[in-house]
Amino acid sequence: MAWGEIISALTEAGLHIEYLKEHHETPYNVLPRLIKTENGLFETKAKLSPLIFEVKVVKL
Repeated sequence: MAWGEIISALTEAGLHIEYLKEHHETPYNVLPRLIKTENGLFETKAKLSPLIFEVKVVKL
């Protein structure tokens, strides 16, 4: 499922999106070739795409 479909489904359900944040680090080593950082999180070498998305929505 693409992010556009997810955002559309949330708004069609009557939810208001307060924010969408992208994170290039994750606490989980879920992909091959992730690098562990000094703070204990994992990231890709090139940081080309986010690993985690955070969405806050409220029901209107």
